[in-house]
This record gives sequence, C-alpha cells and structure tokens, in this order.
Amino acid sequence: VCDSETRRCAEINPEYYLGMAECNETCDGWDESDCVKGVAECGNGIVEGLEVCDSSIDDCVDIDPSKYSGGKAYCLDDCSGWDTITCTERPATIDWTGGHLFVGGFEPRASHCAVYFKNRFWVIAGSGVDGTFSDVWSSSDGALWTKEVSSGPFGERQRHKCVVYDEKIWIIGGRDDSGTNIAKVWYSSDGIVWNEDSSVVEDFLPGSNFEALVRGGSLFVFSVAGGIFNPIAKGVWERNIHGWNRISETVPYDSISSFAGGVLDGTFYLTGGIDASFSSVNNTIWYSDDGIEWSSAQGDFLPRAFHSVVEINGVLFLLGGNTLMTRTNDVLRSNDGKQWGIITTDAGFSGRSSHAVAKSEVRLCVFGGTLSDGSYTNSVWCTGI
Repeated sequence: VCDSETRRCAEINPEYYLGMAECNETCDGWDESDCVKGVAECGNGIVEGLEVCDSSIDDCVDIDPSKYSGGKAYCLDDCSGWDTITCTERPATIDWTGGHLFVGGFEPRASHCAVYFKNRFWVIAGSGVDGTFSDVWSSSDGALWTKEVSSGPFGERQRHKCVVYDEKIWIIGGRDDSGTNIAKVWYSSDGIVWNEDSSVVEDFLPGSNFEALVRGGSLFVFSVAGGIFNPIAKGVWERNIHGWNRISETVPYDSISSFAGGVLDGTFYLTGGIDASFSSVNNTIWYSDDGIEWSSAQGDFLPRAFHSVVEINGVLFLLGGNTLMTRTNDVLRSNDGKQWGIITTDAGFSGRSSHAVAKSEVRLCVFGGTLSDGSYTNSVWCTGI
C-alpha cells in the first residue's frame, strides 16, 4: 500500500480534515492515529482536508521550482490553488555560456564534494597542493563563503561523495591522504555537527571515485574496485531507514571508476569512466531500474572520466571531465539517459575535471576541480536554471 511515506489523512479518507498518516512498518496500510475527522473550512488560515492553501502567501519557487524563479503566489478564495500572476517564470533555456564566475573562499581543490542543503551550497573536503582537506564550507549564493568546520570528525578525505538524504548531508567513502580507502559514513543535520553512521556493515567499502545517488526513500552506492588489495568492487548498496543492505554483489562496469551518474524517471544512469590502469576512458552508459539488472549503450559523447552529471527539471546534463587529451568545459543533455546532444563546447566555466556540481531551486554551480594545466582551482561558476 505504501513504503516509508507520509500522507495527508484527507487523501486516505475524505472524512478526515486534519493530520498526517505514516506508512506502517509492514507497508500494508496507514497509521491513522493522528487523523481527525471533520469538515474543512476555507478561510480560517489552516490547510485542512484537500485544501491546497488557506488565506496564505507563498514563494512561487516553493510552489513549482521547475516553472518559477521568483515572485509571490496568493491562495485562491476557494483554497483550491494559487494565483500565480505575479510569479516570475523561468527562462526557456539555461545560460551555459554566460553565468557568473566567483572566487571561492575555500582553498583550491579537486576530488571534493558539494551539495545544496538548507538554502546553502556546501563544499566538503577534497585534495589540494598541501594535501587532503577535512573542512566544510558553505555559501548562500556561491560568491561569499563561510568556513563552518576546519577539521571535521570524518577526517581527511578525497574522491568521496556527499548527498542530501533523509534531511541530512551524508559523506560516503573516498580515501585519506595516504591513499587508504575509507568505509565509514558520516551525516549531519546542519553541516556543522557530524555523526558516524553506526549501521554501516562490515563488507561495505565503496572505494574511490564511485557514485552515490538518491532515489525515493533510499540512498544507493555504486562501488568501485579498491585498488591492488581489493581488485573487485563490493557491489551495489542501498541505505534506507533500516540501515545498509547490499542489493547486488556484482557491478556492470567491472573495474571502471570515475564515472558520473543520475536518476531519470526512476532509472539509474552511469556514464563514462576510466579503467583500472588509468590509461583508457570510455563513453559507455550503464542503466538499470533496480540496481541489479543492467543494460548498456554507447554514448554519443567524447569518452571521459572525472566529469559530473546533474538532473534539472527532468533532463540530465553532463558537464566537463578529463578525456586524457584535455579537460573539457562542454555541456551535453539527454532526455532519456541514452541519447546525448551537445549544448555547447565552451561553457562559462574553464575546462576542468574532478570538480563538484550542486543545484538549488534556481541556480546551478560548478565548484573547483583540476584545470587543463593540472593546477587546482577554487573558482565557482553559477548560472540560473
């Protein structure tokens, strides 16, 4: 009937007008103990029954972030929806060749991670000229930065992943300054205080330059081989409210790493990557509905690794990367995860790899990375979406 969801009581039974119902532990029904029977009354300032709103004003972005970038929306007199006449609609296309270029407050770095969480962009750890970082930085706009944590308890790490899941930032895998792969997972509800995930099981080892994606109520990790002493990837893992579980002991990409992926219409897509000898890149696309059974296709883009993929309004975009010939600043898009078209070969950010990408409701930013001359950068490029 349900699975780890919460729903308004009125959607389950029209006799209810207040309360939220949670899916029960066996997923075969709803816990209606907090539901209250009665009749909704439009105009009392309380969203009841099947009302969309009630005498309220809201940001247009919160109502439909895919359509609006600003303005205020006003609740209709019958509480059935919103008057969006003052909302600012998003532009039809993203400005990939313009945008804004900032100098990040953090030290130049690569192999870091970035997310958008609680109205701020966050850049976490990575490697630079002086070694590996364990710091945490945040910014509301990509231009002005605050060092939130100088030395996080998760330790120095690079080539890791961070995602927003279960209303927390999660830091997963990667390696320390000595090159040792890390199995421990940490999470934070505010980006400042960090806790170790005690549910990590013994065999869990995502490796370095793997991928982590969130779909529905679960976090998925697509592990990579762990070097000479761990030549086989540890499989595909799922983290849900009950903890970690390996859903597949095999992976379709063998010893390939440094691929980038996204989720589109519930399907996982992993693109590109580099072989174990770091001598050959590819443009293969692996895709799966469940993380267990996989298919592959040949992507119509330049083979590469250490790139980024981001989903925006139901479209996947591929940004930059290392082709072994150069570091690119091109952008490609795909509506189905398999067919890719070039938007631009010269985006507003300089050619780079091992960078990080994060998006808010209205903005996409590219953080740091390694430039074509091999140097680290702390440049931040942002554009409206």
